[in-house]
Parts: sequence; C-alpha cells; structure tokens
Amino acid sequence: MASADREPVKSTPKSLAAGADPCKDLNVNNGKCTVVATLKSKSGDSTTTLYNFNSEAGEAVTFVFVTAKGSERTVSPDISFLHTLEAGTWHSLVKATPKLRQIMIDGAPAVALQVVSTSRATSPDKSTKARTWDTFSFVVCGAGKNGAACTRISFGDDTTSCSAALSDSGEIKHSCTETTQLSL
Repeated sequence: MASADREPVKSTPKSLAAGADPCKDLNVNNGKCTVVATLKSKSGDSTTTLYNFNSEAGEAVTFVFVTAKGSERTVSPDISFLHTLEAGTWHSLVKATPKLRQIMIDGAPAVALQVVSTSRATSPDKSTKARTWDTFSFVVCGAGKNGAACTRISFGDDTTSCSAALSDSGEIKHSCTETTQLSL
C-alpha cells in the first residue's frame, strides 16, 4: 500500500527521451498501461498526461505523470499500491481515485496529482474483522528554487484515521488522528 509518510519527500523529476513511449519505458509492473487524464497548462506551453499501470497479476497499481514542454519531457515520482501480506494480514487496494490539476506554489505554476485510495486489511483465516482506511497521497512537480522539483507526501494508513486536501496555493490541510492501543 502507499505509505503514510507525513513528511514531504523531495526529488528531481526524471527526464524521458523525446521518442520514448511512457507505456513501455515506465511500465515497471509489466502490465496494462492506461492514459487516465490529460491536462493542458493554463499558459498553454505544456501538457501533462497521467498514466495508470496495473500489473498483470493484480498485485500492484501505479500512477505517474509525464509533463511535455517543447521537446523536454519529465516524469513525476510514482504513487504505488501493493497488495501485501504483513504480519499475517492481507493488505489490499479496494479503489484508487486520481485527480490531476494545476496549482500555484510561490507564484509559479505546478502540476499536482492527488490519489485518494481505500484499502482493506483482512486475515487469511478470517479470524479478525476486516478493517478499511483511506490514504491521501500527493505528488506536486514544478519549478523549484534550483530548477525542476517534485514533492511527494501521504496521509493515512491502517493505524491512522485521516483526511487531507490540497489547496490551489499548494497548502495541504489534514486532520490525522493517531490511535494507540492501551495495555496493562
């Protein structure tokens, strides 16, 4: 599942060769590649395409966007969901809803991807009640102080109830509550 890392992870977007096919070159899951959305910048000088990669076996779902400006193409960090078995519990993705939009950060345009996902944890022998939770994951890429830059951050996991929203100015408002099991 996407990790709920509430500290921003900063990176530089990767370059993609002009003739490269994103569905072939970025398809780490070796599965089905689908164009989910296309976004034209408000200035009209760039186009961003959101891709969804689903593995053939169904154990992984990945979202990534490619921004084309002139002959330059850059690739965002991914938001990925894996079906895993952790400590005797299956963690699986129920649904993921992506949203791609342009926002402004420090007065400069940026592209933002928000994925709201619902996940479920179940025990293989059904000995414990299934639980579900939402994760709010964001990737934002644009012009940073030292050139092109991206930031990735997520909120919510199987131990933390959370909601989060990204404003048009790049501010994330969230309401996360930590849950702790008491013991004697």
